[in-house]
Amino acid sequence: MERYEVQSIAAHIGSAEEDLQIAQAFADRTLSRGELPAVPAARVQASRRRRVLPPDADLDKIMRYRAAEHRQLLQLMHEFEALQARRRGERSPLARFDFTASPAQ
Repeated sequence: MERYEVQSIAAHIGSAEEDLQIAQAFADRTLSRGELPAVPAARVQASRRRRVLPPDADLDKIMRYRAAEHRQLLQLMHEFEALQARRRGERSPLARFDFTASPAQ
């Protein structure tokens, strides 16, 4: 997951210059000619510094996978605690409540 996140951000940062060129060509109404204008390096660098998060679609995917990882970790922790309790001869609850889920609407 970390590799996907890093690569997604790197690709987003790397496409800053081309995105600015396309936006400028669109504004100049020269996009259909296929020639992309030069963009000042300072403007490209400023755009790259602002791109610290991946695009929305990638960010949603990352957040969804991170949430799934978190739920699996909590489930494993609960199972581990129940196993430890059984080894000590204690009773372990069969039902566990997940308070991290969003409330029903």
